[in-house]
Amino acid sequence: MKNFISICLFFTLSFLSINVLAVNSATHSGTASSTQLKNASIQVETSRITKRISEINAMRSGNISASERSNLKKELRGMKKYLSGPGTGVYLSTSALILIIILLIILL
Repeated sequence: MKNFISICLFFTLSFLSINVLAVNSATHSGTASSTQLKNASIQVETSRITKRISEINAMRSGNISASERSNLKKELRGMKKYLSGPGTGVYLSTSALILIIILLIILL
């Protein structure tokens, strides 16, 4: 019975992973792909943010008023949020979570 379940699980997962294996490799050598352009723009933005952070760190905090200091803190928080990016977590769909729970119940 467990052997049958593991075989069914294997085939189910192998059919679900077909979309993951489909990669568009038809890029021309003379043109830049959209992902390369996106990565280049992200690198430029990241370097701009790191320069701004070094400028803020070089400022003397004694010469800055309280409102300017709070604005700089808000700016630094925003830059930190941008640099951390939206893809830092692991996201599971509800159906994947239900499938995992069902498999745990069946196999244990």
